[in-house]
Amino acid sequence: MPGPPEGFSIDEQLAVYGSLAPGERNAHVLAPLVGEWTEGEIIGTLQTITEGYAAGYQGIRLDGGDAVPCMLFSSRDLPAFWAHSPTSGARIWALLLPGARLP
Repeated sequence: MPGPPEGFSIDEQLAVYGSLAPGERNAHVLAPLVGEWTEGEIIGTLQTITEGYAAGYQGIRLDGGDAVPCMLFSSRDLPAFWAHSPTSGARIWALLLPGARLP
C-alpha cells in the first residue's frame, strides 16, 4: 500500500474521518488551505458522541477495530493553521496518525 504523498512531513498531514472532510458540514474550516486530498483508512471504531460540546459528532477510538474510511489532507498550510486557528481554543484536537493507510 503506498504511503502519503511524497514531500510532506507528518505535521503537514491530517487524517479526516468526519465533519472536516470535503462535502461535510465543517468542510469550510479547511477550505481556505491549499492542499491535496487522498482516500485512505484508519483502524479503529467510530462512536457517536452523545454529550458535551461535540454531541452528535463522530469520534474514533484507536483500538485496532475495523478499517474506517478517511481522507488524508496534505498541506504545507496546516502547521500555521493549527497555531493560529480560531478553533484552537475550542477543544478541537488533531492526532498524528502514522498508521493511516492509503489504498
